[in-house]
Amino acid sequence: GLSASPRQKLIRSVLAVGQVALAVVLLAAAGLMLRSFDHLRQVDPGFNASGTLVFDISLPYTEYDKRTPAIAFHQELQRRIAELRGSLRWVLERCAARGIWHRLHRDFP
Repeated sequence: GLSASPRQKLIRSVLAVGQVALAVVLLAAAGLMLRSFDHLRQVDPGFNASGTLVFDISLPYTEYDKRTPAIAFHQELQRRIAELRGSLRWVLERCAARGIWHRLHRDFP
């Protein structure tokens, strides 16, 4: 059989060393990233976030391609939110009102 030339052996060696070096760098970066995420989880955000619900409503354009159906949807959402009690209702009302203004002016020029 044919054997590899010294130049081909050198190229293979250099590629192997490069792959190992790249793998070590990537492992070190992954470890640092995981450590950073762990530190972020332990940071106090300055408010009590337990029991917090965050959501975004994206209406499908096929059904809500005009301003009137989108307004009707948000009005119904606000009506249902008004039936809730306490701080959840207050937060949802403020978010829904802001969402109506933002979405209708952004999505419907």
